[in-house]
Amino acid sequence: MVTDVPLKELNCLNITANKRPFLKYEPLFHILPRTKDEVYIPPKQKKLRIKWTFPISLFAKWRIDDEELLRKCFDFDWEYGKIAKLAKKEEELN
Repeated sequence: MVTDVPLKELNCLNITANKRPFLKYEPLFHILPRTKDEVYIPPKQKKLRIKWTFPISLFAKWRIDDEELLRKCFDFDWEYGKIAKLAKKEEELN
């Protein structure tokens, strides 16, 4: 069903092909689109290199194994080991 509605005034704009509408449009306020935040990139700096030496390394407190230290380690291991209990003959311990 179609109903005709009588209008007193009709808003229309007649435009000819030579003219563009809103030729002098001035907005009431000025806005700009959002911009991305800049990413901070620190400048590259040369790192101060220290030449590696034994006294400044983490091995500075390390000492070379000598016979005395090896003997102490062996005695400690022998005391807590089960080899003496497993060996049945005296010859197997030597």
